[in-house]
Amino acid sequence: MGDASLMSRIQVAFDQFATKAAIDVEGRSYTYAEMHRHALKLMNYVAETSQQKLFLLSTRKTFGAYVSVLGAMQQGYTYVPVNPDLPIERVESIINSARATIIIVGEADSRWAEDLTARGLIACAIVVKSPTDGTNEIDTALIAASDVKGPVSPIFSDDLKNPIAYIMFTSGTTGTPKGIPIRHSNLMAYLRAIEPIVALSCDDRCSQIFDLSFDLSVHDCLVTWSSGACLCIPAKSDLFQLARYIKRYAITVLFCVPSAIRQILQGCAREEQALRSLRLSLFCGEALTVQDALSWLSATPKGRYLNLYGPTEATIAISTFEIFEHSLRSMAFLTVPIGEPIGDAVFELLELQDGGQELWIRGEQVFEGYLDASLNEGSLLEVKEVGRSYRTGDLVISDDLYGYVFKGRRDGQVKINGYRIELLDLETTLERCLKDVIVYVLVENDQAGSFIHVYAYGPGLTEDALRSACAEHLPRYMWPKSFSVLDRPYLNSNGKKDRKSVLNK
Repeated sequence: MGDASLMSRIQVAFDQFATKAAIDVEGRSYTYAEMHRHALKLMNYVAETSQQKLFLLSTRKTFGAYVSVLGAMQQGYTYVPVNPDLPIERVESIINSARATIIIVGEADSRWAEDLTARGLIACAIVVKSPTDGTNEIDTALIAASDVKGPVSPIFSDDLKNPIAYIMFTSGTTGTPKGIPIRHSNLMAYLRAIEPIVALSCDDRCSQIFDLSFDLSVHDCLVTWSSGACLCIPAKSDLFQLARYIKRYAITVLFCVPSAIRQILQGCAREEQALRSLRLSLFCGEALTVQDALSWLSATPKGRYLNLYGPTEATIAISTFEIFEHSLRSMAFLTVPIGEPIGDAVFELLELQDGGQELWIRGEQVFEGYLDASLNEGSLLEVKEVGRSYRTGDLVISDDLYGYVFKGRRDGQVKINGYRIELLDLETTLERCLKDVIVYVLVENDQAGSFIHVYAYGPGLTEDALRSACAEHLPRYMWPKSFSVLDRPYLNSNGKKDRKSVLNK
C-alpha cells in the first residue's frame, strides 16, 4: 500500500472491484460501484445540511448505516456510532462529549431521532431510506430541531490530512463513557499489518456480526472492502442462529467473540454441514479458552484459525496467534495465547508490586488520547525517541514458545481472605470442566466482606454440579461462597458476556 492515504486506498479498491458484490444486507446485494455512488450522494447531502465533519450514526444494521461508514472513510468525515437502545442519559453523554450536531439513522429509528431533536440534543437528523424493489436509489429525509442545547462547536480542531475516522465510546470506571478517537493513520497501520496475515481474496464472503459501536466491526468493513470480498450482514433473527447464518450466506471468513462458539456449535446440531464453507475463523474481544478452541477445530477441520488481541485504544487488534491443534494439546494454559504483536507494535511488560506483569503497547496503531484529556494521565506515556505508550491494564506473561499470554485484568484481581484470585482463571476452569456452560464469576459483598458468587447457564446445570466442579478442580481458597443457575445466557450486543446485567438481574 506504500504511503497511500486511507481515502485513496478505499477508492482504489472500489474502482478495482466495481462490478463485484460489496455487501449483502436487508435481503439485497449491492456492488462496489453502487455502494460508492450511494456513499457519495449521502455525504454530499450531509455537507449541504451541516458544516460539521462529524456525525452520529445509529448502529442499526441497515444499508444506509454501511453507506455512512463508507462515505465517512472516503470523504474524511468522523462517525460516532450510537446504539439506539442505550439509555437516554448515556446517549446525551456521548453527544455532549463528541459535540455532535447531526445524526444519521434508518427508517426504523426515525422516532428515536425525532426524540433527540425534540429534546434539543442535536440540531438535525438525516433519515436514510434503503432502496426498494422499484428503485435503486437511497432516499433521505431531514428532521430539524427548533432549539439545540449544549455545545455545538467541535471539541477538537482536526487534521484534514489525517482526520479522525471514528470515535468509539467504551465504559468508563466512573460510569461516564470514554471517547476513543482513531485516526486514518492508525487504521492504515492496522491494514498494513493485518491484511497479509488474514490474506482475504475477492471471492470471500465475510461475516459482520459485531455491533457497529464495537471497533471490530471496522475490521469487518475495511478489510473486506479492501480485498474486494462481500460483507454479509445477518438479520436480527440470525444473531440467535449463527450456524444457520453461516450456512445460508456461505460464509468463508468468520469473525466473532469466543462466547459465540458454543452457540454456533449447538446450532450445528440443527443445521447439517453448517460450517463447511468456512476457511478462516478469527476470534477477538475476550479470552478464548483452549477447550472452546479445540471444539471449534474439531467442527471445522479444514480451516485456518487466528486468535486476535487488542484494546480499542490500539486500533482493533494488535497481536495475533495462529491456532493449531497440536499446540493446543501441548500447552499448559487454560486460554489461547494472544501471540506476537503485528506491524511496528512493541509490547513491554511492567512488573507490578504484587508480582504480576502489566502490558504496555506502543506503535503506529496506538491512539493519541481520549476526548477527555484528563483521562490520559496514567494511561498514556510520551517518551522522546521511543514514542507514545498505552497502559492496557491487562495482565500478560511472555512465553518463549507461544508468545504473549493473557492472564486477566489488573482490575479483575480480587483478594479473598488474603488470597489473590484471578476471576478469569475461575471462569475458564469451570467452563473447561463443565460441558456447554457459560460462567460468570462476580465479586459481591455482605456484612462479612467480599465474596465470590458464581452464576452459570447450561443445559441441565445444577448448583450441585457447580459445587462439585469447584471442589474437584479448584484449590479451597478459590471456592465460591454461593452459586446461581441462570435461565438464559446474558450477552451484550457484541456477543460478549454481560456481567453487569447478571449482577443487576
